Amino acid sequence: MESSPPKVSRTTEASSPRTAIIQSSSLSTLQKRLKSILMDEVFHKVTVRDVQIHLSLKRTFIVTFDQNRSVLVRSSPILARALANSEMSEIELNFETENEMEACAEMLVLMNYENEKHFKRIRRADVTRILGLLKASNAMEFKEGIISCLDYLEAVPWEEDDMQTIVSALKDLEAHNWMVDIVLQRVPATPQITDSVPPLFFNLLEAVLKSKHPSVLTKMRTVMSELLIHVREMAQPGEDALFHDLNVMLCSLVDPLITACTQEVNQMGDNDNGISNVDPIQSGCDSILLLFEIMVTADMGNILADVWAEQHDLEEQYNKLESSKRYPITLITSYIFTAIGNGLILVKMDSKYNLLRTWLPGLYTDFGLLRNISGFNVEEVEVGLAKTFLTLSSDHQKEYFLQWFSNYVTLGDDCPDLSLTFLKWWRIKSVSV
Repeated sequence: MESSPPKVSRTTEASSPRTAIIQSSSLSTLQKRLKSILMDEVFHKVTVRDVQIHLSLKRTFIVTFDQNRSVLVRSSPILARALANSEMSEIELNFETENEMEACAEMLVLMNYENEKHFKRIRRADVTRILGLLKASNAMEFKEGIISCLDYLEAVPWEEDDMQTIVSALKDLEAHNWMVDIVLQRVPATPQITDSVPPLFFNLLEAVLKSKHPSVLTKMRTVMSELLIHVREMAQPGEDALFHDLNVMLCSLVDPLITACTQEVNQMGDNDNGISNVDPIQSGCDSILLLFEIMVTADMGNILADVWAEQHDLEEQYNKLESSKRYPITLITSYIFTAIGNGLILVKMDSKYNLLRTWLPGLYTDFGLLRNISGFNVEEVEVGLAKTFLTLSSDHQKEYFLQWFSNYVTLGDDCPDLSLTFLKWWRIKSVSV
């Protein structure tokens, strides 16, 4: 922030009428804005006006008004020096820009306020206007104006785009370091590229995953996705630590799911299981799905695919459960295949084969139940699964398309309909069965 004062000169020209606006068609808009500033109620109550001030834009008179000498001398050392001669009754302030002129007019009006009322005068201003007033006050060494502007900046919320401008403006206010420091406490430290992942992020993520409020989960999914994107950017090139920590978090969510499935298997056939409002399998799967959606947005969803492909203990218990109990687990599988088929996650071939061998039979079996679940996008899952097949080797494409064909003719609409992609595959590959 340039803090040099406007050019102050003494003038011997005849006095103009009080608050007289110099007529000029090209500057009429500026003159109207200045007149609006000078119409201030407190300013107009000043009874003694013994100094005439001329505001000029590049040496062209724009506005002339009267001010109280004692107010000017008390408020600004620079103006006090200009008025050192007791006979001096006129001052010209010359500016290079309209914004500087308006800010100075605002400052000269503010000088007439008692200290405790400065804040009331500027409370409805925006940050840009306050920074202009701060610049003018600093240039004229108007201490009360500087403090009022700093009080304002400390009190009001800032837009994200304002922060750098405010920091830049405050760097010239060395004479008021104690006030500047208070304002700058709101400015976060410059983020540093680091190999470590901030624990705070995982604390927040864990809190979101534990929430049971649907509205919170919906809103926080977007928030946490943005945070993860930022954390990943700051973690480069050491993002391996981030992948590792997310892998650990996923495994920590899968372990209770295995326990819940095991307990459900052990209770099968027991008619007195008690009453519970919380399904631990459903709850565990909801948390995993939420984390998966967050990671997919940050281009890290392949972590779940890799973890899910290795869940042999979970698979063992899963295969013992009825579809009505295990379908939340199958839902996770459907989301993973949809993401793979749509190119949202890039999964290594070994992981894809493990996913298909481990979880595809259950998806075929449970699909009829899934399609009746609110929000389940049948077509999206069918397209994603078919495209996943097309990412395999030629021999494995044949294996899985023929396996699908066998299931479809047996299960009918309770099996995903991949017929269009099957025909496309048949024509392209010229398969001989």
